[in-house]
Amino acid sequence: AVVSFHYMTTGNIWTSYDYGVTWTSRATSQSWYGIAMSSDGRIQTATVLGGNIWTSYDYGVTWTSRATSQDWRFIAMSSDGRIQTAVVGIGNIWTSYDYGVTWISRATSRNWRNIAMSSDGRIQTASIYSGNIWTSYDYGVTWTSRTTINYFWWGIAMSSDGRIQAAAANGDRIYVSYDYGVNWIRRASNRGWYGIAMSSDGRIMTAVPPGNTICISYRDWE
Repeated sequence: AVVSFHYMTTGNIWTSYDYGVTWTSRATSQSWYGIAMSSDGRIQTATVLGGNIWTSYDYGVTWTSRATSQDWRFIAMSSDGRIQTAVVGIGNIWTSYDYGVTWISRATSRNWRNIAMSSDGRIQTASIYSGNIWTSYDYGVTWTSRTTINYFWWGIAMSSDGRIQAAAANGDRIYVSYDYGVNWIRRASNRGWYGIAMSSDGRIMTAVPPGNTICISYRDWE
């Protein structure tokens, strides 16, 4: 699934249909925080910090309010858009199996920060602002705590099959897992990482630390 990160204090959603060359303002002005879309771009879902979840089924042109008002953070969805999971800061994990129309509360209340999932939605990994990494292998129904150290986990990403995963620890390093999030290996240097993304096969990763640097990895780690 393709997941992008978008945050603005107050403003609109903007869409582009020409590879990011030109942009069109959409939706109403709100404190948008996270956004995800299906692999074909038709289904899109956005979260509002202290507001609702919003869905679009026409490539981001029109938007409908969903779920209840909460401190929504980031969101991820399966490649077809049917399975979606959103995390709440000081709240629960919420899952949807009907393209974002209805939402079910999962896990226990924690300071959730980020979420990633495999293309079919079965494997999901969530990070906590200050705590452990958690994994789910049943479409977000049950969750298991991973890692034995607590960090400010800001960014998380995974390959399309969910086997390769990477988490960015603010105040430490990048951690990588090659077994669906069970075990994690410390990589890169300590740069106070904020966000990370990877290709569908997990080979190419791009991460951002504070400042004006972008770091890219092309290595076959194994």
